[in-house]
Amino acid sequence: MVDGYFDQQRMLANLDKRFAEDSEHYAVTRLWSNQEWALQDLPGVMDIIEYESRFNLIWPKYDDITVCVYDATRFSAEVMMGMLRSHPFVIVDSVARENPFYVPPDELLKEMRGRGYRPARLNTV
Repeated sequence: MVDGYFDQQRMLANLDKRFAEDSEHYAVTRLWSNQEWALQDLPGVMDIIEYESRFNLIWPKYDDITVCVYDATRFSAEVMMGMLRSHPFVIVDSVARENPFYVPPDELLKEMRGRGYRPARLNTV
């Protein structure tokens, strides 16, 4: 979040640059990302599902570990389902598993564009 809004392209470019720089110095970078920032009523946060899907074009290039954390009680069911569809793995009962709901980014982004994607209401309230 910079200048009061979320710019997914800037964030993705920064993450890609950071992972590339870190890979020169470290065997593995671990990123634990609490996504509650997306509950703020600020421009750009409604693009979180698209952002998460596009992140899948970056992380496979590196040998890093990334975990996105969502409080399912605070995000709407629609957003949580979108998150499930944009993550290839999930942690359930403290065990990392392949996610059967995962849709690869090219397919998910095409689907979102094809149906005139409108960002979902983020929070449960």
